Amino acid sequence: MFEAYTRHNGSIVHCADELYLHKNTLQNRLNKMAAKTGYNPRTLADLTVLAMAFLMRDYRRHTADAQ
Repeated sequence: MFEAYTRHNGSIVHCADELYLHKNTLQNRLNKMAAKTGYNPRTLADLTVLAMAFLMRDYRRHTADAQ
């Protein structure tokens, strides 16, 4: 969901269309992410922190699989 959101430059409508979700469902999921992490993906500074966190998570998974 986060990748689609960033791919569409924060467009709720386009992201929801790609994920076959209603836009309210997507907004609720983004709000849930903000509540769990303390970082709101709709805020540019927070979006950057979340993007780095997801990149680090993917990197750790990739390096763990290689060992």
